[in-house]
Amino acid sequence: EPNNEESATTVNELPVDLLLRILSHLPTLDAIQTTLLSRKWRDLWTSLPSLSFDYTLFPPYDSPSPTLSFFAHFINRTLILRSHSDLLNLYIRFKLTPELHLYKYHFDSWIRYAINHNVNHLSLNFYSKYIRQFHDPENDIVYHFPFSALRNGRVCFLFLKRCNLILPIDAPQTRFETLRSIFLVQVYLTDDMVSDMVSGCLNLESLDIIRCCGMTNVQISSSRLTNLGLWHFRCDQGLVDISAPKLCKLNILFFEVGNYMLEGTPALIEAHVCFIPKAENYVYWSKVMKLLGHVKRLSTQNWGFKLVAAKDLFSGNFLF
Repeated sequence: EPNNEESATTVNELPVDLLLRILSHLPTLDAIQTTLLSRKWRDLWTSLPSLSFDYTLFPPYDSPSPTLSFFAHFINRTLILRSHSDLLNLYIRFKLTPELHLYKYHFDSWIRYAINHNVNHLSLNFYSKYIRQFHDPENDIVYHFPFSALRNGRVCFLFLKRCNLILPIDAPQTRFETLRSIFLVQVYLTDDMVSDMVSGCLNLESLDIIRCCGMTNVQISSSRLTNLGLWHFRCDQGLVDISAPKLCKLNILFFEVGNYMLEGTPALIEAHVCFIPKAENYVYWSKVMKLLGHVKRLSTQNWGFKLVAAKDLFSGNFLF
């Protein structure tokens, strides 16, 4: 049997690469505090491949205003003191406040830093207990994300919550070849913004649009898209037109519009459909269900009794 004393391994004896992977799963503030453990850990955090700055985990001061200021200063100092190694992931959760315009240039510099260090996953989450939707694209309370900054970077995953998008003027001709996945939550979007963004991301494989506003006729046309999620939206005069020959998974949850079109989705094999179970929402559910006869895996809420009762719901040749 091996000697227990010889086989024992302390944390300090682990390879640096493994230590960095472990620390990358911690909030950056906690990861930096590990410098107190030993000399080996003193500068270890400066090579972290992933950084996570969460305002809700930051030590509070007497009032929110100085807390925000110190939090922004902490992010600045961290990026300044960090080594020049590549950055794989950057996550920032910041408080949404009327003073947000004071930090615009901070966000611009943080995004530039991440892109200049070849970030792959970029996430901006603006935290608020009160604001649920943004109806004004010019609102100074929200940050305007410069989408064109991604043009020369390596970002493959983009997550944005409670901010607005600024697309380049030549958006229809601009190409973003590295983006594979986009996740937008409570982002102001117009019809043109959606179509221009999707057409400009040539290799986009996954798109989720959640609780966004500003749209009417949503047209999504992509030759690479395989996963699409449309969540929480209502426009009775609206339209969703999806043309994606490689789309294999579709989620439509509480996305209520006047008409749905899925003619360009021959590869669709899996769908999840859900609407608020009220009588007035049954019309949306039935319109979507009519288009999903060819899928292999379908999940939805139990409105089966209405399916049986409504003889005119589906045509006579409709089959699951």
